[in-house]
Amino acid sequence: MAKANAPVDTGAYRDGLQVEAVQRAHRTTFMVVGHDPKTMLVESKTGNLRKALKAAKT
Repeated sequence: MAKANAPVDTGAYRDGLQVEAVQRAHRTTFMVVGHDPKTMLVESKTGNLRKALKAAKT
């Protein structure tokens, strides 16, 4: 959902989004991580990851 709705200028933000597994003490959790240096800037202006998380909950 996050990639599908990501704003595209050069495509670096969209292509840099990945889901990564993180091992915790009693379970494995998953995080969406942005590897483009401008990820935080794009997220602050668009709320793309926040919207994707909200959509996933429903």
